[in-house]
Amino acid sequence: EEAAVAVHLPKMDVAGMGLTADAAQTTKANARQLSLVNGADYLLALKGNQPHAFAKAPQLLSGSIPPSGSVDRQRPRSD
Repeated sequence: EEAAVAVHLPKMDVAGMGLTADAAQTTKANARQLSLVNGADYLLALKGNQPHAFAKAPQLLSGSIPPSGSVDRQRPRSD
C-alpha cells in the first residue's frame, strides 16, 4: 500500500489542498513530495508503533501530544 501511494503522489494536482492519510503514509519522502513538490499541506498521523518518530515529535512540536485517540474517546458526541 505504501509504495502504491508513493507512486501516485508526483502525479497528483493537490497544490493548496490539505491532505490526510493513514499513518502508514507518514514518511519523510511523502511529506517532502506533498509539501515541497506538490505544494499541499499534509496532516501527518503519528502512532506509537513508530517509536523513533513518536519519541522525536515532542522535541519538534510545541505543546503536549496526547496518547493516541485519548481526546476523541473522552469528548462527548454533539449530535
